[in-house]
Amino acid sequence: MAIYYPQVPPYMYAANDNVPLGVVPELLNAFFDEQPYELEYVFENRQRAELGVYSGKYDATVLAEKWTEEPDALLFTQPIVEHHDYLYSLQPVTDEELTANSNHSICLRRYYKYTAFSQQLSDGQLIRLDSDSEFDQFNMLVNGRCDLVYMNE
Repeated sequence: MAIYYPQVPPYMYAANDNVPLGVVPELLNAFFDEQPYELEYVFENRQRAELGVYSGKYDATVLAEKWTEEPDALLFTQPIVEHHDYLYSLQPVTDEELTANSNHSICLRRYYKYTAFSQQLSDGQLIRLDSDSEFDQFNMLVNGRCDLVYMNE
């Protein structure tokens, strides 16, 4: 099972001893304790985890169907956790500003696919700046390196 590094608390993270903790490992550990299979965790970045599932390197990872490159090539469980995504800014931004050719920079997670913004990103209305974690995204916003941040609640 490939789980994400950088970490995603409270869903998946590790203490100093690299033992996986969080909502996802708790659920998986409880399930596999009752199964004849051994569960092994591998810390991997989000893109390599997805590619590793396609190639057979990993048996599973944690992905939302809408985030995947090849959803038809994968099997999905019922959602473990559902959440909402929000657009954050230090200043109020109107819908008109977002739809106009405003050239706002937006901090997004590296290797993540954002279907909600694909048209604006390809048209140059939004300028994508990648980061490795939500912590980094928010720091980039606070330090003026981007105008907007898109992340979950």
